[in-house]
Amino acid sequence: MEQGNKSGARADLKRLREIRPEQPQDRALIHGTVASLLQHVGEHQEAEFEYLAALKVWEDSGRGETVDAAAVLVSFATLLIEDRRLEEARRSVDRAAAIFSQSKNAAPMDHSKLLMVRGALHARRREWPDAEIDFREALAIADGQPAVDAGYIQRLLTSFTEALNKNHHRQEGRRMEARAAALRLASPSLDTVVDVSDLRAHPRSEKK
Repeated sequence: MEQGNKSGARADLKRLREIRPEQPQDRALIHGTVASLLQHVGEHQEAEFEYLAALKVWEDSGRGETVDAAAVLVSFATLLIEDRRLEEARRSVDRAAAIFSQSKNAAPMDHSKLLMVRGALHARRREWPDAEIDFREALAIADGQPAVDAGYIQRLLTSFTEALNKNHHRQEGRRMEARAAALRLASPSLDTVVDVSDLRAHPRSEKK
């Protein structure tokens, strides 16, 4: 979807919704993936249903405090932020942060994505100094990892630039903006516009 492949995303979403795996970890993975796709196409009510279903599977299987469950909490927080349900988003972020801090299995990018979402929450609350700190640390972690998705770096740079400008750090903001522009030139697909109307989810009645 992020590469502009609308027909592929639509087909995969339909296929994902038709899968009925037996293992709980597979069910949770599918719920989480479907939730993310639905969120991207603007189906927030459906996406929330799928995120909560994923979290319930992890809880019921005794893995509610694992990195996998925390990753769902981070993704769910992005939906809550978009819907301006900021207190709920804060609770989701705080719970994910507590899990990551206690887990030996959390990867550096898990922490980077958590910091990016927490920065977005601060930004929505206009807590710009805190947002800048989180975006800066998220970028530093991502820059230290191999083969990080260009789309993620692009979104992070955009958010970081806004926080820098809001905090009157305009010189550094211009450097981040220039880096984002260079990244767009190197990855043309980042500028691809996806028509979300072509990706609308199939009605729930089509689920088997």
